[in-house]
Amino acid sequence: MNTESISSNSLEPTIRALHQLSPSSQQVVMALVRQLAEREGINIPSAQAPGLQSPIEGLPLWAAKLKAERYSERTVHMYLYLAARFLERNPSPTRLEVQAHLAARLEEVSPALVSNERKALASLFGFPHREGLWPSNPLNGVGHVRVRSAFSCYL
Repeated sequence: MNTESISSNSLEPTIRALHQLSPSSQQVVMALVRQLAEREGINIPSAQAPGLQSPIEGLPLWAAKLKAERYSERTVHMYLYLAARFLERNPSPTRLEVQAHLAARLEEVSPALVSNERKALASLFGFPHREGLWPSNPLNGVGHVRVRSAFSCYL
């Protein structure tokens, strides 16, 4: 798209409307603009990002990212549920807290569910860290959960 095709006058009502949106809706719009800009090779420096006070504030942005990447509605719902459940108990977790949580979950539920939970948390924390919204990713260095297939028992 030609950058001259939209005048700054026609953007003003849209910008005013953005300022009137709720903070979570503003974050969703910003995430979508970042993704579109990235697709077109436009770099929006993360220094412009306001940052998050806690990872749970990033859930709407993360959900918009998952939807934009065409994750199924079921996967988005499951990831949001697992992430919100984890963040309620651990609002700003460390890597050791994540590992302890996953180890404890292996005592309660199937390894496949714990593997999905790890994938959700890795995606959740990776996203704001890459975007400069959160200072660290507590999933860095946390290994995958080994899941045995039903067929491996017969080999």
